[in-house]
Amino acid sequence: MIQLKEEDYVLGAWFCPGEDRDWLCVVYRKAGSRDLVGDYRFRYDAPDDGEQKHWYHLDLTRKTEEAAIAAIDDLASSSIAHGPGFLGVSDRALGLGTADNLVRTMLRKGWVNSMTVGGARVAAVPA
Repeated sequence: MIQLKEEDYVLGAWFCPGEDRDWLCVVYRKAGSRDLVGDYRFRYDAPDDGEQKHWYHLDLTRKTEEAAIAAIDDLASSSIAHGPGFLGVSDRALGLGTADNLVRTMLRKGWVNSMTVGGARVAAVPA
């Protein structure tokens, strides 16, 4: 799960859609830290268990913003997007800055249809 505070800095977010699955990654810097970190998850529909999400953490210590972007771009566009069940495309949003901008961007782009923010459920507004 991605847990950001208002004062954390969000470098960017990446998304790879699939037929019955997707991949989401967010790279950020915790307030007071110089190191970038990332959290990503695979979401898929399991026939017997419904929606499943598996979360992982990325240590991007000592990577510049440019190097972190390049690494995640490569991961998203080559490994994830072309994996079984994925559609061969990836999308990203860079320079988001705040957690609020991240939430708005992910909802607007349709990467998620709802989220929990500060304990409250936030849903995408249908177009």
